[in-house]
Amino acid sequence: IYKAWFHILRHDAEEGFVHPLDEWVEPASTNGTPAAFALWDQVRVKDGRVLALPTPGIAYYGLVYRKDLVAAAGLDPENPPRTWSAFRDWCMRLTRPGRRAFAIENRPWGFLPWVQSAGGDVVRRRADGTWEASFDSPAALRAASFLQDLVRRDVVRGLPTLSLADEIGRLFTAGEIVCVFGGEDLVRRLTETLNMPPETIGLMPFPAADEGGVRVLQAHKHFYAMSESAGRRPKPERDLIFKCLQALASPELADEDVRRNVAEGRGMWCNPADLVRLGFTRELAQIPPGIRAMYADLEAGRIRAVTEPWVGFWQGASDLVQRRFLGLLLSDAGKDLDCAAALRSITEDANRGLMFAGDSLRVEKARPYARIICGALLVCALIAAGLAVRRKREVRKEAIKDGERRPFSCVPWLFLLPALASILVWSYYPLLRGAIMAFQDYKIVGASTWTGLDNFIRVATDAAFWMSWLRTFEYVAVTLLLGFLLPILLAVGLCEIPRGRVFFRFLYFLPHLTSALVVTLLWKLMFDPTENGLLNRIVMSLGGARQAWLQDPALAMVCCILPGVWAGAGMASLIYIAALESLPRDYYEAAALDGAGIWARFRHVTFPQLAPLMVINFVGAFIAAFQGMGSIFLLTFGGPGDATQVLSLQIWKEAYNNLRFSTATTMAWFLGVALIGFTYLQIRFLRRVEFRQASIR
Repeated sequence: IYKAWFHILRHDAEEGFVHPLDEWVEPASTNGTPAAFALWDQVRVKDGRVLALPTPGIAYYGLVYRKDLVAAAGLDPENPPRTWSAFRDWCMRLTRPGRRAFAIENRPWGFLPWVQSAGGDVVRRRADGTWEASFDSPAALRAASFLQDLVRRDVVRGLPTLSLADEIGRLFTAGEIVCVFGGEDLVRRLTETLNMPPETIGLMPFPAADEGGVRVLQAHKHFYAMSESAGRRPKPERDLIFKCLQALASPELADEDVRRNVAEGRGMWCNPADLVRLGFTRELAQIPPGIRAMYADLEAGRIRAVTEPWVGFWQGASDLVQRRFLGLLLSDAGKDLDCAAALRSITEDANRGLMFAGDSLRVEKARPYARIICGALLVCALIAAGLAVRRKREVRKEAIKDGERRPFSCVPWLFLLPALASILVWSYYPLLRGAIMAFQDYKIVGASTWTGLDNFIRVATDAAFWMSWLRTFEYVAVTLLLGFLLPILLAVGLCEIPRGRVFFRFLYFLPHLTSALVVTLLWKLMFDPTENGLLNRIVMSLGGARQAWLQDPALAMVCCILPGVWAGAGMASLIYIAALESLPRDYYEAAALDGAGIWARFRHVTFPQLAPLMVINFVGAFIAAFQGMGSIFLLTFGGPGDATQVLSLQIWKEAYNNLRFSTATTMAWFLGVALIGFTYLQIRFLRRVEFRQASIR
């Protein structure tokens, strides 16, 4: 049994993760769900098959606010704003030095109610019954413009990166923010963990865009589903599993939660109808008038319950909203953000296969050209293989003529067998398996279907894929510029200093002893964009302006590269130090007699001697740079916008975030072929390099 989120249940079913409950539940059964919320039955029933049982109760999310701060500003805490214009005025009156009225987190589902309160949504049904994304609909553009207006008026505390700590709770209890998107879970955390008095907290729906519009609350109700592995078990075991699932989804659990809230002093947050039904009539008097009116309006339809999209793959599109829109809107560049262009790009990518299926006609038109290209590449590969075999035979014949042929012995192969077996199992088998997946619509569970060259066509015609290539080249160029050249300069410097060589070598090598994860997270703390960040303190002490660092698209890439360079420069310089120590001192003495300085000695003595070693290390550094994404994964996850969305990270997201393993494998093949080509050229260059053994002094 697992808890399936409301907005990805159907996607789980399409991937084969869910075992239908048809043998126990009829599709018409509502499992106690109120008729007003028949939507839950639409979600959990697909093609006449029941996928899951809904969780008991409904959690409502709106705007949680500080009633005491609202009252202190001369406003009625039980009569929150009902329209966007009133909410704007409300925020301006509540904003003070050191306090912002409204906090916005980089949570895509928190943006949706603003779109829905404007009368729209981020998905729409076409005339033929299919669905498409509409993040650039008039309602979405209007909601984005309204939020940007609040940002420009400096009434918003933006949180573009989600903190692991409870930053919202800290800001809320300290009075630095008045209002934030949240629900019962936030209220429980504020009252239980942070010991805030329940009577100082209020909850209001999202205001309507205009007078006469409908306010909204976001309704959360998820499902308990049976995994496909349970479906393979014997019937008696399946029956027991279903009994457990039925118990988890029973209404009695929701009633027990109400009783616990009443016992712990949070009865004012419960639905009045639930209190009456369970006999808690005395607690009804504790419910504030504003909360009571909100539930009455919800029951009467004056407040609309809205949800996240339940069609398509919302999880994949939410990443785009997080990076390309909210993350930038809440950063220092948010006041100048082109919201229309950002939302348009999200819509295009969502409808190109990320959230909804892409245009199949475009793929069909490209198939003949793809077959021609594939055939030409196959012919070239066969010719190259034939030439390689022919060359190998010529070399063997020349060796036989020169008498260099050695008798065959199986002993060396026996010694190599364990290593060869390990390479075959852990390297070449995944490579072969990936080659097959690239020509399939691969499913983790269930049968995979053959798609031919369709995956290659989709990837090759995807503009975002080629943009990630450009960002990858940028990442590789900066990484090699800093991470490859710095160890060489560091090694030369450590060999040239007259005193303290051991101390400085130890100092630069020390960061390598620390875990890469720890180093990256330490730098993330130093990259704090506020005035309290370590790097900003240094910059401001020198007369500079505060920098956004990881939130600035112009600086984010360099900021992601610096931690790895800082930690690895000392270790990378050791091999160059060893090479420099092995060079004959006569060369330097002769250069010194000729009047050569440090730069002249490096140019005429050091560099020629280190060049072969630098070429060898360049091959490894070049490949590692193309494959690297660890620091980006931890620091920006591809943001802000797409500033750090390199190809290796995009491959990871396609595979493990979007579950499109075939597309990810196809991208990996493009990257692999390019690296093979680059490496081949570098190895051909190495064949002309002369290697000599260093002298031992």
